[in-house]
Amino acid sequence: MSDPRRYPVLARVGLVLLVATVPLVTTCEPGGGTYTCTDNAKNGTETDVDCGGSICTPCDAGKACREVSDCSSQICENRACAEPRCTDGTKNGTETDVDCGGSCPRCIANALCLEAKDCESNLCKAGHCTESGCADGVRNADETDADCGGSCSPCRDGKKCALPEDCTSLYCSATKVCATPGCSDGARNAEETDVDCGGNVCPKCAVGKACQDGQDCESNNCQQNKCVVHPCADKVKNGSETDVDCGGEDCAKCVKGQTCKTAEDCQTNSCQNSTCSEASCTNSIQDGDETAVDCGGSCAKKCAVGEGCKVPADCDSGKCFNSVCAT
Repeated sequence: MSDPRRYPVLARVGLVLLVATVPLVTTCEPGGGTYTCTDNAKNGTETDVDCGGSICTPCDAGKACREVSDCSSQICENRACAEPRCTDGTKNGTETDVDCGGSCPRCIANALCLEAKDCESNLCKAGHCTESGCADGVRNADETDADCGGSCSPCRDGKKCALPEDCTSLYCSATKVCATPGCSDGARNAEETDVDCGGNVCPKCAVGKACQDGQDCESNNCQQNKCVVHPCADKVKNGSETDVDCGGEDCAKCVKGQTCKTAEDCQTNSCQNSTCSEASCTNSIQDGDETAVDCGGSCAKKCAVGEGCKVPADCDSGKCFNSVCAT
């Protein structure tokens, strides 16, 4: 080995080389001296204290910058580092791709991802979001449960739902689960025309409820798909009625004292002076249960041959043939 006392120049060069190999980030400033990225001072190429520039780590939001590489967010606005945003056109913060993933909205197909929740499809494979489908075994897109509901086929009972149409049963319960419909589940489903009424299974619907025909209504009257009061029970004289809710072609016969036009309007089968009257076996009118004028039925007088009858007892002859007393 050479003696340093004999070669002083070589000794000084060796010392410089030894110092240069020390793993300490230093550089010369224009005015001389050195600096580091941990000296609590803005110096060298730093854009703010101990950050930015060509040597130190990027600066946090709020620190000074000259270009995007000076900022950890990769956003340098008005010479200051900005917080990362989900609309800044840069992959930063917790994003897995530009403005998506992490704490930002989910990414579309083919974008970078770290886990399923980074993707709209809820499918992250080999670091990329993949397209969703109705047979991928995952709840994604507009599905209400895995591979069913939404734009996929309806879900079976027990699966999650948002609308009746999400279920094969057409019943999405209050807890948002598909279930078998019933007539007391508080929902319109199956063949019901309104909530828990109408159709062939559930009770008939009350006035004001939806219907398809009269069979769906308690009133047996469905007008413009709404159950309405039957015209013979609306407490108004209308239609062909001869009195309020009675008489005429459609309603029940009227009781004694109500207005009538013919005997057929009256329960007594007797209409006198446009008023339903008590039937009589001596009023020269066929009324009550008479089978002919003032004879037959409950009248003492029997009907003569040729007059009407219902049974042989209505006839003097004791013979009733084809509703006529015979000899």
